[in-house]
Amino acid sequence: MLLSSLSQKCLLQSPAVKVILGAMASCSSRVAPQQFVNATISVLSPQDQLDELPGPFIQAVLGLPWVFILKQGFLINLGTDRDIHEIILDMTLWSGFEKLINPMISPLVDR
Repeated sequence: MLLSSLSQKCLLQSPAVKVILGAMASCSSRVAPQQFVNATISVLSPQDQLDELPGPFIQAVLGLPWVFILKQGFLINLGTDRDIHEIILDMTLWSGFEKLINPMISPLVDR
């Protein structure tokens, strides 16, 4: 929450945002997937869009239970009782959603 508040108050340089995302990624297994995604969008939303996201952060996103299941071709989110489509739709309603998705497209396509 502190990182999100800091991001709302200050325009941070790209390296600082990447450090924050790395710190968030290191703790991603301790929170619900939806909470991690919401916090990430909250941090990224007021900042300039990054050209790329740090590798550990992308690995953390790919390691989320609902992403793993999506990669396996199923639509059930193991982290909650909600359908993956509901979670993605919820994320698109957040201002700044594109700042998470846009820099992830290329690395995800490469995998």
